[in-house]
Amino acid sequence: MAAREEKLRIIKRDLESRINELNALSEISRLITSSDNLNKMLGFIAKKITAMVKADICMVHLLNKGAFTPKMVYGAMRDRDTALKLAHVLSKSKLASRVLRTERIQIVDNLIRHKKDPFCGFCARESMQSLLMAPLVERGTVLGTLTCCSKRPYAYTKDDEEEILLFANQAAMAVENARLFDNIKVNYLNTMKLVAGIIDSKDRYTESHSEQVMRTALGIASILNLSVKQKTIIRYASLLHDIGKVGIDTTILRKTGPLTREEWVEMMRHPKVGAEIIKKAGFLDELIPSILYHHVRYSGGGYPPTRKRREAIPIEARIMAVADAYEAMRSKRPYRKRLSRESAVSELKRNSGTQFDPKVVNALLKVLR
Repeated sequence: MAAREEKLRIIKRDLESRINELNALSEISRLITSSDNLNKMLGFIAKKITAMVKADICMVHLLNKGAFTPKMVYGAMRDRDTALKLAHVLSKSKLASRVLRTERIQIVDNLIRHKKDPFCGFCARESMQSLLMAPLVERGTVLGTLTCCSKRPYAYTKDDEEEILLFANQAAMAVENARLFDNIKVNYLNTMKLVAGIIDSKDRYTESHSEQVMRTALGIASILNLSVKQKTIIRYASLLHDIGKVGIDTTILRKTGPLTREEWVEMMRHPKVGAEIIKKAGFLDELIPSILYHHVRYSGGGYPPTRKRREAIPIEARIMAVADAYEAMRSKRPYRKRLSRESAVSELKRNSGTQFDPKVVNALLKVLR
């Protein structure tokens, strides 16, 4: 009776383990199809593997031009310096070379015995005693490695190998999908940049305007110590800020005299139209607020109509507003001469606090020094 109950307990435990594994794989599949955030997906995979095989560390390293780059380190040793050192020694590891060459999982039961291998030696010095390394392979291409380390000797079994292989395949799919998505994104942005250039060229007075706005806006962003992500938004949003002018009649864009009320209404539509164009892409939503609000006044007003003012306006849009205005004043237009730097700066100072964010204006002044 006792033996039967023990057998039932083992069967129940194995079933629960399999159910947890299937649930995790299902969640990963959902993330792969619904998210373009590779770090989020790999972090979830690493977390699940760590819990499932009781690893102390789970690492994902990707190949880039023959060298490894750390993409995810979960568990102990999560500081970036250690992750970079691991990537460096991994590139010199015969164990890693064997995994990549054979496309098969390798298990090391006693790291101290293999300390001559740079990667195994490094992990042993970090108090790890055993590891399992799996290749990340998708469509016949080896993308990198997934490694689990444990402070226990002989920590990994054949069952662990099979489980981790399933998760490694999911991780490889996530990496490949993210790379394909990035390629699509880059190609789309290049197309939009081409369209923006065509719009600028519709008016010989504003040729290269978007490029100049981008350079000025990035200079301001650097002075304000914005993050890499914010600078990326500014880079592309600046290039595409006038994309909404694609539907505006060339006669309006090139008009030498004052615009009529109807023509101004048409011109003021371009931020909203531009935001709608970008929204249709489906994966550039982070650019929309900057494009939509770059003609909104800091103290309220401007276009399109909105209740946003001051800090409620995205910082990227506030920067673009200043950069756009400055570059517009510094270029010749059919209805006026090109303003000198001094005159343009004087105009920005005069409207600082009303039309423009004062700290952004001050940042531009530092850029111009």
